[in-house]
Amino acid sequence: MTNKEGQPYLDRQQRPYSRVIIQTEQHGKRWLSGFAYQDSPFLGWRIGDEVEIEIEEKGQYLNFWLPKPASGGALPLNFTTRFSAIEQKVNEIHQMLSSVSIEPAAPDGSPDVTDLGKNGLEPPLPF
Repeated sequence: MTNKEGQPYLDRQQRPYSRVIIQTEQHGKRWLSGFAYQDSPFLGWRIGDEVEIEIEEKGQYLNFWLPKPASGGALPLNFTTRFSAIEQKVNEIHQMLSSVSIEPAAPDGSPDVTDLGKNGLEPPLPF
């Protein structure tokens, strides 16, 4: 996103950001504005999403931002979203692995590689 001069928006540390403008059911036709960096959860929001934000009215404008986590409180929304995605992937991996059967090791303690083909795996190459 760029400003009126075609330059990217930059903060004081020269990091690029985007302006985000949203509408909510609670505020009707009034627009709320905020700022989002590259990894901001704002950029992943879709119509109908329910999110927790803080709002401040400054004159005719409504500004919004994500609530700051209280000490020992909930994780910020982007961490919660990322954690949920990781948890879902772990569950998918767990389901995949639960369908794999592993044969016990040979009596001498070496792995039994003779039956690897039945699990869809190929025996190791001899080199």
